[in-house]
Amino acid sequence: MASPPGPSGYTTSKLGARGRLREYARLVTVHRNPHRDVEAVASTLTRAIDRIEAELGRPIQGCRVVDVGAGQRRIAASVFAAAGCTAIALDAEVVPSRLTIRTTVGLARREGAVRATKTVARRALGLDRRFGELLCARLGVRQLSPPASVCMDACELGLRGEAVDVVFSRCLFEHLGDPAKAATELARVLRPGGLMYLAINPFTGPLGAHDPDVMSGRVPMDWAHVQRCPSRRSTSNAFLNRWRVSDYERMFAELLPGCSVASWSPPDCELEARLSQLVDAGELDGFARSELLAREVVVVWRK
Repeated sequence: MASPPGPSGYTTSKLGARGRLREYARLVTVHRNPHRDVEAVASTLTRAIDRIEAELGRPIQGCRVVDVGAGQRRIAASVFAAAGCTAIALDAEVVPSRLTIRTTVGLARREGAVRATKTVARRALGLDRRFGELLCARLGVRQLSPPASVCMDACELGLRGEAVDVVFSRCLFEHLGDPAKAATELARVLRPGGLMYLAINPFTGPLGAHDPDVMSGRVPMDWAHVQRCPSRRSTSNAFLNRWRVSDYERMFAELLPGCSVASWSPPDCELEARLSQLVDAGELDGFARSELLAREVVVVWRK
């Protein structure tokens, strides 16, 4: 599947004033009730570290790890640092640890007013702090101290070749206009014997649209973004390349010989029953059941 033109920033969808206010309301709901998100993040990171250690044949402690597309909260990089790694958080959008009038204006100029508004609101309402507290409790650690972020483009990393032991990325590739270029760049900075671990949210999955209504729990996961005649309009709060599981499988098989590419789908009887109804109604023709249920595509490669 060909990618649409790449985004200039994470938040690129054109929702209009009313749609943007609606999105803000849904996102506040998500962040004020973060338990589901905390559980999803903790589960992903626990599985990732267990798999990385199994593949390396040793504890991850002491490894030099880069988290590419670390996000504003630098969650994964913080967890790797807590596990004893030298962790580096890389992202195209770096937010100052302390927001002042000056730094907020600079953020708005770099990333746009929409992104800046979301960041300021999250900080002001204490939502980031609450998320961190819940994640610490879930992981059984005293505190998480985010490492400093470094501003870098995933497609043009300013790192020397073969410089890191582990390349990690979560929820990045679905937002890239050129996933192949990024995959090649991530492979370049990985040392021989090092490990790459990528967790990707495929577009056809139940959360693939990044729909604030679904993320907030206001509506159930219903695949409105890929239904033939959906009963509601699905909107996205971010740029998405719309890649399916098969697109990632083909690309990584070509660029990372010998890699493992597997879909992860947690058991969910209610979700599977909802999917069966839509499939029987002919709303999801052309899609495999496995790709519709996939919450993540997990890519593991030993260089």
